[in-house]
Amino acid sequence: ILDGRVIVNGALITELGKKVDIRKDRIQVNGRLVGLPDVKEVHWIVINKPKGVLAILKDEKGRQTIADLIPKANSLRLVPVGGMDRDHSGLMLLTNDVGWIHPLTHPSYEFSRQYEVIVRGLISQEVLAALNSGQPIPRTEISLPQCSVVLKDVDQRNQLSLLVFQSEKLSMSKIEELLESIHLPVESSKSVSFGPVKLRGLKKGDWRELTSVEIDKLKKSCKLSP
Repeated sequence: ILDGRVIVNGALITELGKKVDIRKDRIQVNGRLVGLPDVKEVHWIVINKPKGVLAILKDEKGRQTIADLIPKANSLRLVPVGGMDRDHSGLMLLTNDVGWIHPLTHPSYEFSRQYEVIVRGLISQEVLAALNSGQPIPRTEISLPQCSVVLKDVDQRNQLSLLVFQSEKLSMSKIEELLESIHLPVESSKSVSFGPVKLRGLKKGDWRELTSVEIDKLKKSCKLSP
């Protein structure tokens, strides 16, 4: 863009962050048209990514990727909707309907995600209330953007707590960082929903195609932040 090589609908683009709709706008880079993949069918896939699997389609070092778990992922030109750390697990979306990747991942759009996190330690109601209100954690200066945090289960014997976070702004890494900082070491964490799309009992490494109803709800749930 800064080199003056991008033209949208006949106009030279010089501003970073310019929003375009790849499904409607005519985009040229170095004089060549850029468009949607030339595929006969549109696919939306949800996969339960296991820990240790890379959330990319190809790795130069030969490590296992999500493409190894989804037949024809490369030939269908599937693209991950957002990313996920290798050490994290849970729900990931992939699609070849690439015009939707920007609104589903860009911070300017509100999109709720849900994570289940098991921590070592018993969380107090005082700390739980602070997490839900966006106020500083008691006896610390640490706070999170306001989000929904539910104490789903407690294992008194092993001193474990299962927390469910729902937020439009927080990543799994940020949640883990906060919990570690208030002396609640994370035993495990996973993504369990992306907007209206749920894991729905998918076992680790398994995947399925989204239903037409899920795809419609997913697209309709995209909305710009105020």
